[in-house]
Amino acid sequence: MRGVESVDISLLKKEYMVRLEHEVIKHRKKKLSLRDIAEKVGVSHMEVKRVLLRADKSKFIDIPNDIYADDKMDVYNSSVYFIRDNISKRIKIGTTTGGVEDRMARLTAASPISDLEMLFSIEGDNNMERCLHRRFKKYRLHGEWFEPAQEILDYIKKLKIKRENEID
Repeated sequence: MRGVESVDISLLKKEYMVRLEHEVIKHRKKKLSLRDIAEKVGVSHMEVKRVLLRADKSKFIDIPNDIYADDKMDVYNSSVYFIRDNISKRIKIGTTTGGVEDRMARLTAASPISDLEMLFSIEGDNNMERCLHRRFKKYRLHGEWFEPAQEILDYIKKLKIKRENEID
């Protein structure tokens, strides 16, 4: 049609997503829940989850835990842990719904020749564990065991620093 400017729909969609991401992150910094953010910006809480995941998919450390919470499961009922076998130096990235100490005891009992050390644990669920497995897939040996790669050790170090800063 003459006289009517052609509008690039993909550009409009991209602009909308940038503005939505900005609004979601702004409200997230105010420590609002995902549902409260959804109400404020006028989208579903699932869309808020998607926006936050897209906003920082490469830096898992900055993604809030409640993003991975299923509506039927409280994310804080489980933990993601990093355990090192000090003999082989391999690192296990796993999850447990019981205490991490209980998990360590079960792993030690299952393999008494191992010398296991809890490197770090964080509140999280199976989704968080899967994300970590994907993130470090190039170091996977088998199952939940990974090479003792510097990238994994650095990640654990960042988590420890982040926790220490939250405590201060």
